[in-house]
Amino acid sequence: MPKYKLIYFNLRARGEIIRLLFSLAGVPFEDYRVDLDEHFNPAAEYAEIKKAAPFGQLPVLEVDGENLAQSHAIERFLAREFGLDGETSLQKAKVDMWIEGADEILRRVSDNIEEHDAKKKAADKNRIMTVVAPAVLGALEKTLSLNKGGFIVGDKLTVADVAFFSVQDWLKSAYKEEGVSLVAGYKAVDQHLTKISKIPAVADWVKKRPETPF
Repeated sequence: MPKYKLIYFNLRARGEIIRLLFSLAGVPFEDYRVDLDEHFNPAAEYAEIKKAAPFGQLPVLEVDGENLAQSHAIERFLAREFGLDGETSLQKAKVDMWIEGADEILRRVSDNIEEHDAKKKAADKNRIMTVVAPAVLGALEKTLSLNKGGFIVGDKLTVADVAFFSVQDWLKSAYKEEGVSLVAGYKAVDQHLTKISKIPAVADWVKKRPETPF
């Protein structure tokens, strides 16, 4: 079995889908976290870590000492390794599609959290809550309602389910009560979140993972 080391900040954000995939597969990995201060500035060690990162950013997954970067590339690699990438070519493409859909929310929320201009931050947050998230979650609601198996693609768990569970869970933390009410506005999406949260490996990871701001 390969030796895995995930290098990311002490946050969920772009690292949590990867961590959840390892938990679901029951595959051990080193969860190396770079500390952040109260302003989300990384510890001094990050300067050296960046030098070894293929694109000078995190996350990076070391696989037997070789570096793999870009969060979606890592997710898809692990999904293929662990059999969570769909069963047919079309399913695999749909899984990729929904990974990108989940990222549409994650990316916009992440940028909003890091925005320092109060006026722009408020305007962007409002757009996320009223336009961006509803568009993605509305599409997901329709898909889940049509797929009676309770999964996003096909009748088995894939990384698409993991991605949306992670983003929904993250959205709740990032926007507190607003995030909770937003997700609860979609019955099938809310049921999906509950379904995935009750998978033993997911529940175990959520219970033992370090407390982070989001």
